[in-house]
Amino acid sequence: MTKTLSFGRYTLSLGQTPLIMGILNVTPDSFSDGGDFLSEEKASAQWQKMKAEGADIIDIGAESTRPGSSPVSAEEEIRRLSTVAESIKTSTIPVSVDTFKARTAAAALEWGADMINDVWGFQKDPEMASVAASAGCPVCLMSNHFGYPVGDDIMDDIKRFLSVSIETALKAGVKEENIILDPGIGFGMEPAQSFEVLRRLKELHSFGYPLLLGTSRKRMFATLFQGTPKERAVATAVTTAAGVAAGVDLFRVHDVRINKEAALTAAALYPNRRYPYE
Repeated sequence: MTKTLSFGRYTLSLGQTPLIMGILNVTPDSFSDGGDFLSEEKASAQWQKMKAEGADIIDIGAESTRPGSSPVSAEEEIRRLSTVAESIKTSTIPVSVDTFKARTAAAALEWGADMINDVWGFQKDPEMASVAASAGCPVCLMSNHFGYPVGDDIMDDIKRFLSVSIETALKAGVKEENIILDPGIGFGMEPAQSFEVLRRLKELHSFGYPLLLGTSRKRMFATLFQGTPKERAVATAVTTAAGVAAGVDLFRVHDVRINKEAALTAAALYPNRRYPYE
């Protein structure tokens, strides 16, 4: 059985070919590419590069979520996103906005964005769930443990967090078929816990929703080998392949081509992987 993810203008199939979400940060301080795509020209060029390399979705973010980053207002976040407003309007593939602020999400949706990717799973801004419900768009609800105590079992903590996020979304009127879950690798967890979550990804199928995995260039890899964040593309691709084997549908990455190839290869190796909606 194949599930479809409807973006209004677009429909993507889940449960077959893994989908790649290319990251476009229009931020001065993101951990691996801060400042790289601040101008409209550079952002547009990166957008087209990721699309040419096989991105199925472009995920745009205007506020860094790295540990120690400075928060920005919704006004500043919207100002930064405005540099790619024209690209959003003219995009020929779905566009996701990476924000936990309802005002920012509403602005991006008005420009033509198709999806909301909330790193706080609708638990930071009380208006976010209603914005998503009114738009009728797909949403990714991420588990986030920054500033929260983590117990003996990180997966239990993730499940509790996501249960609250799902309940919040459904109460606001978000449709079941529009919900995607992200375990939030690295967000408030130690590297060893991140690897444990990767080994136990299949447990999240108990929720019955598609899964998104975001390991791209993360600090967890620094415990294994030296190098800059941009030198972690191969390690990221290995975890992408592992995610495919575990039945993950979507992968949020900086380096599109290598992860696309890893995902397609893993899909060929594991044709009988199971999904929660089969």
